[in-house]
Amino acid sequence: MKKDAVAKVKKAPKSLAERFEDDFDAIYRYYTNSNSNLSEKQFEQLERWRWCREWYLTYQPSSNRELVSVLITQFGISEKQAYIDVQNTMRFFASMEKVNKEAEKAAMVERLKRRQKKMDDLAEIDLKAAGEANKADKLLADVLGFMEPENVIPSPVIVHIFPVFDPTLLGFDPIENLEHKLRIFKEKKRKEAEIVDVDFDEIMDNPYAIQPSSTT
Repeated sequence: MKKDAVAKVKKAPKSLAERFEDDFDAIYRYYTNSNSNLSEKQFEQLERWRWCREWYLTYQPSSNRELVSVLITQFGISEKQAYIDVQNTMRFFASMEKVNKEAEKAAMVERLKRRQKKMDDLAEIDLKAAGEANKADKLLADVLGFMEPENVIPSPVIVHIFPVFDPTLLGFDPIENLEHKLRIFKEKKRKEAEIVDVDFDEIMDNPYAIQPSSTT
């Protein structure tokens, strides 16, 4: 009895970009492209990032070193890998490259939302909680930029230009009798611009209407 032939499905070759991307790129692509998949190793990394972010938001450590120690204890990974996970967590949940500022902003927004919800739940029975909820609303609006006006046209900048005929302002030597020399120059240009206006037909009738200037 012959064994049934088992067809082997060849995987599509990876593109050049996919061959050189790191795990972070692959995980980010997994979030932005529903058709992409993660390896078992990459999925484990993603789970550590999620856990790391949740622990950070809950306990608000004063330094990354605390996060690294907790990751080593929780997942049994090396110190080097723990530091990589912390940095990748900040990058990933801050939506790309703006690591520190954007990560802190994202964490602040998350904490404010949780505080806002907690205060809202208590607002009906506690007036102080209601006041704190209002403060959280305003602070959250400021952080997210909701109160900033949109499409603001910047005020025009008015530039006044004052012509100055002083070469010393540009580092050149002063010109003696500058005004007199300028008058002579203007008069010379005016004379050069004076052209005898002669009709074309007049020239054809009398070719000698315009005599060349004589030279001595």
